[in-house]
Amino acid sequence: MKSTVFPKISAVAEAIPVSLALPVNKVIVLAIDNLRLILPQADIRTVESVSDVELAGKMPRSAGWIKYLGQRWPVVCFSDELAFLDEVPAPRRACVMLAFNGAYLGLLCDDARVLVNFAQQSFAVPASMRMHASPLTGLIQYEQGLACLSDASHVACYVNHYVNLAAVMQEEEVH
Repeated sequence: MKSTVFPKISAVAEAIPVSLALPVNKVIVLAIDNLRLILPQADIRTVESVSDVELAGKMPRSAGWIKYLGQRWPVVCFSDELAFLDEVPAPRRACVMLAFNGAYLGLLCDDARVLVNFAQQSFAVPASMRMHASPLTGLIQYEQGLACLSDASHVACYVNHYVNLAAVMQEEEVH
C-alpha cells in the first residue's frame, strides 16, 4: 500500500534559496527508489549488506536488526516518500549505519555513493513538504532534479518520533 505521508519530490515546483552552502565537503548520496538523500559522510560509520539484517523480532515500523560493534541495532526502511516500510523491497541492497549521540541506526538504501568536494547552494524545505519531526534539513539541486539534505541526528529524531528507540533498545538489552 502506497503511503501519502510525504509528497513526491518531483511534485515540488519551487524551493526557497538559503544563502548557506553545505558545511561539509564529503557527503554520501543515498538512493532510495527515486529519492536522493544527502548526508555528511562523517555521520556514516559503515555500509553493510542488506543480507546482514536480521528480520526476526523486528520492532514496529522497522526492517529488523543488524549487529555492529558487538551489539544489535535497529534498522529502518523508507519509501521514497519517507514512509516506513515493514517489508524490504528488492532494490534495497545496502544498510548504512548512522551514528548519533553514541548510538547507531541502520538505514536501508538501494545505493550509497561518496561525493568529495561537494559544495552546492542549499534551499529551504518548501511548506508543502514540511512535516512534523521531518528528517529534512534542506534541498539541493542534484543531477537532473532535487535531492534532500539530512543528517544522522535528524533521521534518528524522525524515527524516534514514530518509534521510541530508547524503549526498544532497553527491551533489546533484556533479551
